[in-house]
Amino acid sequence: MATLKQIAQEAGVSVMTVSNVINHNYDKVSAKTAERVEAIARKYNYVPNLSARSLSGKRSRIITVLVPEGDKPIHILDDPYRQQMIAAMEFQLRVRGYYVMLRAYKRAKEVIYLFHNWSVDGAIFFYPTFSQDEMKQVLDTGVPCVILDRYYEGLDPLTVDLDDLHGGQVPARFLLENGHKRIAFACPFTEPSIVVRQRIRGFAQVLRDAGVPFPARYFFNTNGSFEQGVRVGRTLCAMKDRPTAVVTTLDRLAVGILEGVRLSGYSVPNDISIIGFDNWEVLQYVQPKLTTVAQDYEKKVEWAVKLLLNRIRGEEISQTHVTLDVELIDRQSVRKLN
Repeated sequence: MATLKQIAQEAGVSVMTVSNVINHNYDKVSAKTAERVEAIARKYNYVPNLSARSLSGKRSRIITVLVPEGDKPIHILDDPYRQQMIAAMEFQLRVRGYYVMLRAYKRAKEVIYLFHNWSVDGAIFFYPTFSQDEMKQVLDTGVPCVILDRYYEGLDPLTVDLDDLHGGQVPARFLLENGHKRIAFACPFTEPSIVVRQRIRGFAQVLRDAGVPFPARYFFNTNGSFEQGVRVGRTLCAMKDRPTAVVTTLDRLAVGILEGVRLSGYSVPNDISIIGFDNWEVLQYVQPKLTTVAQDYEKKVEWAVKLLLNRIRGEEISQTHVTLDVELIDRQSVRKLN
């Protein structure tokens, strides 16, 4: 592997200039020079020593992605949403010269310990379950952080989330426009998150404004699994005043409901219409193709990475809280009744 001196000689610059480019100190180097040095470094497969860089007080180029452990720690990647998001994060950070360290956690003190004992440049949190005080302790470590799908009022961390209120309103309005009046709602609500609460609130708000009842028996509290979706589907089919439609906050839950309806001898959408959430890639293989509320994973990750790297570089950030909208993808699982 080439040395800094060899790269400098071929590029026609000083060793210090090469060092600045390798360490991404671009403020001291022109863009044209940086591109030339990086091209030569790639040609020789030059890889900086991260351990030595860390010990010298320079950046490690390591970003930790933190996922709440939940009840089954071995299943932190069984959620399609996490899979797609983490894959996009790894790519977005890799092309910018960063490395990703994936870590599950249960308590804030575990994260604080990690920040104090590992040389990480920054962190991206998936919907942390910390209290306000716990998140303040985490942020007080000084490690740059971006939080996904959770907002802490008063702390002003960098956050990227969805307009989840609108995420609940969109499917409710779509079903009302298609003539549905008996609409159920299924979601994971065992540990209420602001995301789920906002979607329920938006859904219920639209029904209330339209004068459509939403009885308690039409609300299904699940753990979000496919298996519990099957149970919900069976339960819906067994009800005397069976809902004509059901809205969910997870595609996996929606697919389970679809299977439960099928096993009960009913069909989607002829007997029950279903709307999912997230636009899971596997939906293209489901029959009928599932109508769902989609979020833009790529844009969400782009914003998270942009905010985090700006904070790491000490750049001014004009927008610290980014909220993205949702879009309903109409496929084959909703029947028009009017």
